[in-house]
Amino acid sequence: MIDTYVEQLKLGVNLFITGAAGVGKSYTTNAVVKAFEDKQMQVVKLASTAMAATHIAGQTIHSFFDLRLIKSVPELEKSARYKINNKLKKVISNTDLIVIDEISMVSAGVLDLVRLRLLQAGYEKGLMVVGDFLQLAPVVKHHEKMEYCQHHEIENPNEVFGFAFDSPSWKAFDFQVVHLTEVHRTKDHNFMLLLDDVRRGIFAAPHEHYLSDLFKDAPKNERDYTYLFSTNAKSDTHNEKVLEELDAQEQTLSAIYAGEKADDEVIDKFCRDIKVNRNFTLKEGADILFTKNSWNYYNGERGKVKRIDLAKGVIVIEKSSGVFVKVERERFEKRGFEIKEIEGVEQSVEVVYFSILQFPIALAYAITIHKAQGMGIEDLVIDTSRIFAPSQFYVALSRAISPQRLILQGEAKKLRSLIYVDQAALGFYKALGIV
Repeated sequence: MIDTYVEQLKLGVNLFITGAAGVGKSYTTNAVVKAFEDKQMQVVKLASTAMAATHIAGQTIHSFFDLRLIKSVPELEKSARYKINNKLKKVISNTDLIVIDEISMVSAGVLDLVRLRLLQAGYEKGLMVVGDFLQLAPVVKHHEKMEYCQHHEIENPNEVFGFAFDSPSWKAFDFQVVHLTEVHRTKDHNFMLLLDDVRRGIFAAPHEHYLSDLFKDAPKNERDYTYLFSTNAKSDTHNEKVLEELDAQEQTLSAIYAGEKADDEVIDKFCRDIKVNRNFTLKEGADILFTKNSWNYYNGERGKVKRIDLAKGVIVIEKSSGVFVKVERERFEKRGFEIKEIEGVEQSVEVVYFSILQFPIALAYAITIHKAQGMGIEDLVIDTSRIFAPSQFYVALSRAISPQRLILQGEAKKLRSLIYVDQAALGFYKALGIV
């Protein structure tokens, strides 16, 4: 099917790749991008946040389209950035495919901005957006929405802060829907059926019985599990507590900067945006999660640190399967496009402004639900006490590879309050006939 998607995009057909957690959205995206790049065709890879952008080796939407922090077309119209600059226009005109990942995190106002820029540049080739609106969406406080809309004389907040499909631009793009359905993360059929219902906000007696059985006391071997929390504070506290209990010397893994001289403030901001620790404390014997996919480990896979050799820039990790791997620092790049003359012809060329090199691991004892998106985790404990957003519980549950190695903590009697979805997102999928 990848060849079909590629041919459609080459013809200027726009695609929306969607489906539940673990069905291969990232695999499909990467395969399509590779097919274009293998033929020396220019692909622009974008996402709403820097962290999501690094997963596809791309840029943020705002950075690429020269939007700063602008949220809507009315705001852009009042700014000096309304007119597209010549450099961006040339880059877009030389592009063969634009990909936007994690489309559920892209607001209606931002999609309007994307369409405006593409119209300004005369872009008529393919746009591929990827994601699941029944997973996490951006959270904006009510008073912030009201203040923004009042300031910019916008009557309906959904025009700016709604889902991408709330925008008239969604209809204008006329996306062909590619609905992926085969779950690869778990092979437990009953668990798959449960996840499918929870994703749609369905909760009845059988679901309550199934999930109630997963509420158990904290595991005695706490170090062998990864805890999912809804906040950074609880995740950080748990990681620090368990790491401190290890009887080994602390070592600091410092990120390496590569590029032209830059201020520490710029580097720190980039590291914060992409959720990479500039200085990471670790001990031999600590348990870690890999935070990227590679040929010999996957995002969310667990391992134990056997040896830290900073002189050689290597960490030896024993995976839970017993296989040993040597892990080096991965490169996280700040990217952009420049217009350069090649053989007498102006072309857009993707360039790296600077790079951060850091080990692609995180302490395995705890992680936030948001940071765990895209991971498959084997031994999992989910703290349900502070689930506060639609689909958050589903995202947490769907990280689990096996329900036999999943523990829920909190109050089972509050299960009904955990399983809810955004009704607008659910209605969108019902209208497509795919939920």
